[in-house]
Amino acid sequence: MTGLLPARRIARIEHMFAFGVVERPAPAGGAACVAEAAGASDPEAGLVEAAGVLAGVEVTGWGRRRLVELLEAVAALEAACAAVRVKATAAIDALGDAGADGVSSWKTISGCSEREARRAKKRAAVLGEMPAVTDALSAGRLNVETADVLVEAASRAGTEAVEGELLGLVAGEDADGARRTVERWLTKRETAADVEARLARQRRRRRG
Repeated sequence: MTGLLPARRIARIEHMFAFGVVERPAPAGGAACVAEAAGASDPEAGLVEAAGVLAGVEVTGWGRRRLVELLEAVAALEAACAAVRVKATAAIDALGDAGADGVSSWKTISGCSEREARRAKKRAAVLGEMPAVTDALSAGRLNVETADVLVEAASRAGTEAVEGELLGLVAGEDADGARRTVERWLTKRETAADVEARLARQRRRRRG
């Protein structure tokens, strides 16, 4: 990841609007009604608008610099959407009503696989205890893969250690680099007894 500040990403997207690279569509359907009724920008309407912008992007004739900047903006949006998904699924779980839980709702809406649903469930549960990691995801300092690496690290080192030490080490790295950093960090922390206990747990899980 390039580690661009969110404000710079926003400025680049606004630059595309200003020069007619993409047209800014009006929010559609119920989202527009909600935004108008509230008299202020509505998150749902904003997401509908962003989806419309992305659907309308035409890259024919663009140079390398503009294409790379577009990819940077898309990466920022993907990370921010992942963070919102974590927050929304956790909020659904907190409702305590008789409806489906947050991840089941997401699986139904998105059509994702059972495997991805399980991964999302674990991500939402652990990131709920690591708000700084969720904030870094929202800001684009992490991508989803790196967030999942930190989720796995938390199962071995605890959420406090991950937020207090590890997050700062991996912010801005790509997922492969983050994984290597995490493994080095965990290796330094773990004793021989810790390693043996972890391997024993893995063997038990494989045996079912």
